[in-house]
Amino acid sequence: MFREAMSRLASGVTIVASVDDQGRPRGFTANAFCSLSADPALILVCLDQGARCHETFMRASVFSVSILTDRHQDVALRFSSKTQIDKFRSGEFAADASGVIRMTGALACITCETYRRLPIGDHTIIIGRVLSAEVSHGQPAIYFNRRFRQLCDVDCACRLPVSFG
Repeated sequence: MFREAMSRLASGVTIVASVDDQGRPRGFTANAFCSLSADPALILVCLDQGARCHETFMRASVFSVSILTDRHQDVALRFSSKTQIDKFRSGEFAADASGVIRMTGALACITCETYRRLPIGDHTIIIGRVLSAEVSHGQPAIYFNRRFRQLCDVDCACRLPVSFG
């Protein structure tokens, strides 16, 4: 019932990326992501300890978080796969000026240095100190009740009629 209850929390969707000891890109989809502190600027993201890329993130000194748009559902699903081998196979990723791999066309990209890692339960909380952030425009990827959803503004045509008894 806990998983069912948590599926009722709408969340944004991110791709977290870094490189392993051989310089190969590694990454995962995360919706357990949030800001932690404004001063210093810190974020946190949670990674399943059973993920194939877990060891990479236990050693990585820097990583990126790309906040996805509603056009990136296929990327989010590819990075959430436990069987997909080459998650970076398409041209959606590039290194920034400091060499950190990030998603091109993302709603926002945040580059972090690893600040702390906390193993808790079956996940590891990775806290990153923000080094830089860039923003773009678009609609966010929203995940709710195990499905991607569209965000609807209050003046949107999908607004439901309201009746006042």
